[in-house]
Amino acid sequence: MMAGRWSWGSVVFACWVSVGAWPLSAAGWPPQSGAQMLPGDLPNILNWIRLDRAGLDDVRQSMGRFVGLAECYNASFYSTKPSRVLRKFHNGNRPVHEGAEWSDYFAARVHGLDVAIHSVDNADCTSGRCLPHHEMYVVVGAGMGAPFEQSLHARALAEIGRPFIWSIPFDWPSWATQRPLWKPVLRGCQGYRVSWAPTPLVREVGELAIQAMDASSFASLHIRRGDTVTRDGTPISKERGCDTRIPAVVAHVQRRLAEQSLASSEEGGQAGVDSLVFFTDERSPQYLQDLEDALARATGLRVFNGELLVLKTLEPVLVSRGLQLNLTDNYLKYSITRVVRAHATLQLSRARFCRL
Repeated sequence: MMAGRWSWGSVVFACWVSVGAWPLSAAGWPPQSGAQMLPGDLPNILNWIRLDRAGLDDVRQSMGRFVGLAECYNASFYSTKPSRVLRKFHNGNRPVHEGAEWSDYFAARVHGLDVAIHSVDNADCTSGRCLPHHEMYVVVGAGMGAPFEQSLHARALAEIGRPFIWSIPFDWPSWATQRPLWKPVLRGCQGYRVSWAPTPLVREVGELAIQAMDASSFASLHIRRGDTVTRDGTPISKERGCDTRIPAVVAHVQRRLAEQSLASSEEGGQAGVDSLVFFTDERSPQYLQDLEDALARATGLRVFNGELLVLKTLEPVLVSRGLQLNLTDNYLKYSITRVVRAHATLQLSRARFCRL
């Protein structure tokens, strides 16, 4: 190396030497969120680059760790946009529309405060060049050592008020092997836990769907079939799915309703539910109609197809507000169904890890 010249590797090494003796939980670190003003009011940026395709729940689970990490380092959180991450399979084999934002599906909170998740096309953006004002930042990330070394570099920059972009490429296979390297970084930010909440639109439509049922109390049933069953409806394996053939579903619902009714009567509570709403990724009209009819006959309850219920309440809300969200976006509808299911007196599932 030429005299007077520094490489990124040497900067990381210098940061390690100068601050390596400090535990991440030392006094004054992490900085209090919002307490640090950077040159030109530019925030630090954590640029989370999701490299593999996944469903909404899987993405949210992994994203949560890094939203918390961003808050810990007083950084704005940028994530690969949904159309580059969410699987087509769970969206009727249709790509998620390009204009989708993570904020369409859920809201993140840390310490009770909303945290913005910026959706960007950053799949090839480890340099941070796709982000606003990138030329004013120091870039931390890929190719600059193990995660703990990167965190020390980011910390050293934060200490002197120098804005940085920390780029973190992520996919599940590499996460499995690198998890031990990330543990000391994430452990130092354990106080920055993320909680997830419905967006205002998702909550409103979910509550309207509940009102439309006009039920004093209801049970919800979630049936997952698309990637967990064979062509005849039998589960691929005990680990991956349940028996979702209609007789098995009906038997499961009857058993659980009887258990719930017995438990309620023993506790002196309400005898049971008067309605049942089911949600499924199955697209066969015959299966859906046969399931609805069989559940109504076997239980004596009013039975609702949850997707039709959500669509009926979602469309007028979007039209009245001039919103351009896509009615065929299964991930948006799934987010709404979570609100409905959360309000159910009894939540039933034939998805994974089945109760026989």
